[in-house]
Amino acid sequence: MRDLRQCGIRVTLIEPGHVDTPIFPEEERGEQRILDPADVAEAIIFAVSRPAHVCINDIQLMPAGTRSSS
Repeated sequence: MRDLRQCGIRVTLIEPGHVDTPIFPEEERGEQRILDPADVAEAIIFAVSRPAHVCINDIQLMPAGTRSSS
């Protein structure tokens, strides 16, 4: 990634938990909490809208109340 920095390219890894999409059918969800696609879109917009001198390395999105969330 250091090579990319010299070109002005920033890289961000966005790791969403379960998102409400057709890939994750409702009948398979059970009691699981899921994210709305708008939640993921908002995280992407946040990362790409930072000033040029700021790089967001990782964003982990999990529904509140799941084991991986605080």
